[in-house]
Order: sequence, then C-alpha cells, then structure tokens
Amino acid sequence: MLAWALCLPALLGCTARSPLQGQWVVDLQGTIEQARRDGITAQAVPQIRAVYGGGRIEITDEALVMRIDGMPEAISRHYRVLDQQGDCYRMEINGAPGTHRYCLRGARLLVHDPSTPLTVVFQRAP
Repeated sequence: MLAWALCLPALLGCTARSPLQGQWVVDLQGTIEQARRDGITAQAVPQIRAVYGGGRIEITDEALVMRIDGMPEAISRHYRVLDQQGDCYRMEINGAPGTHRYCLRGARLLVHDPSTPLTVVFQRAP
C-alpha cells in the first residue's frame, strides 16, 4: 500500500515542487559580504551595487526569469538540473556557459556562476 501512495503523484502527473522554485531578490549586503570572503577587492563593491542592486529572479519548474533594475525586459532561460548534492543543485542553463551551482543556505540562495568569481546571494521575495 505504501508503494502505491509513493507512486500516486507520479501517476497523476504531479511532481514535487523544488525548494528552489519561487521569487528571490538579491541580498546586496549578503552578496558584498560573500564577495569579500571570496577575496574580491573593495574597488569592485560599487560595480556590484550597480549591477546587482534590485536584482530579482523567479525560478519555475522549467525556467529562470531574471530581472535587473534599469533593464526594460526580463531575461528568461530554460534550465536543467544535472544533479543534486544536499542542498546544492548543479544546473545547465540555456545560453550560459558551464554549469551553475544553486545552493540553499538557510533562508538564502547562493548562486555560483562559473563565468565570474562572484557568488550572488538571494533571499526569498516578500
């Protein structure tokens, strides 16, 4: 009986919602603190503020939708989770080089983009 209960959502076409899904906003102070821990110089802080301040991301079951203040249109990219280790997901994102890591740390989401040494820190949108 337990096996049927576990299989029923799959049979009905339901899937478990990923904890990554939802609306996230850049935690600018958290991003700057993480950048300092990662050895990024103080001279980079104004650029981090300018680029990431007010940034938002929505993660659905198939796409990442990114919004940046000052940009008129959102950027939407399909993604695929390659694997999961603990609370970290290794993802392939269409149109982006390499594989990205999205890691949940408490109430925060840390995004490791292989094209930059910066780890962007997000928190759930209110």
